[in-house]
Amino acid sequence: MDPLNPSDPHVIGGIKLFGRLGEGGMGEVYFGVTPDADPVAVKVIRDGLTTTPAIRDRFDREIKVMDMVRGPGVAGLVAAAAP
Repeated sequence: MDPLNPSDPHVIGGIKLFGRLGEGGMGEVYFGVTPDADPVAVKVIRDGLTTTPAIRDRFDREIKVMDMVRGPGVAGLVAAAAP
């Protein structure tokens, strides 16, 4: 995990962010902890891409797949939101 950049958010949707897990074409993935102390990964789509239908469709598919996958060592889907 890399440290947060100065321009990174420190809280998203009540989840406190502690570092960066990765970065890709769609956006960034952060490590965070929920108010209930659950560790989570938080994916944020880059500004401007949320209005692109293909990107929104891709993200919607990722959400559906993540909601189907369960098991030890697998990050579960806690919530998904779109602007």
